[in-house]
Amino acid sequence: MTSGQTVLLGGLMSEEDDKTQTGIPILRQIRGIGDLFGTTNGSKLRTEIIVFVRPRIIQNGLDAENVAEEFRARLSTMHSDATIINGKDASGPNGSRLVTK
Repeated sequence: MTSGQTVLLGGLMSEEDDKTQTGIPILRQIRGIGDLFGTTNGSKLRTEIIVFVRPRIIQNGLDAENVAEEFRARLSTMHSDATIINGKDASGPNGSRLVTK
């Protein structure tokens, strides 16, 4: 690996299955005709968190200053632009970022 190369460190995945049955009690549970008296809904939710790192080798004060300035610029951009809305990437067409303030 070279200085500044982005590497996948790890991640977590979660998967959730949900099944909901609604209907008229007792009639809903009759085998064969119970489906006439109710409904069944199912949904799946999958969440992933991936951690990337970009290590930088700092050999002198100038390298440290450059890395610190780059970090400040990225941090400023993250604070001024909303890049994630309700867990979804807020990218517009052609990868442009949508901004909400």
